[in-house]
Amino acid sequence: MMEAWVLVEDAAGKSGFAQGAAIPRVNPHLFVEELVRLGKLPKDSDSLLDQMRKLRNQAAHLPDFSLNQDEADRYLQLAARMSELILNVEG
Repeated sequence: MMEAWVLVEDAAGKSGFAQGAAIPRVNPHLFVEELVRLGKLPKDSDSLLDQMRKLRNQAAHLPDFSLNQDEADRYLQLAARMSELILNVEG
């Protein structure tokens, strides 16, 4: 899960959706809003990204957190698709 989320953050950084100077931070809501504005994602995509972020946080911080294989595969597919959409945003 952690590696899958990195796909999303890396794509956002490469597409210029990062904030800050010395230590750039990726702003997930910023790039989702832009993708929705461009019609590349449905309007409820921000809630999907928020759910993905929460799952990533649970995986990172809860010692007893687990997903079954189907859930983990779905998460990876969503992260890969989100990454692809972000990288293909035209300015």
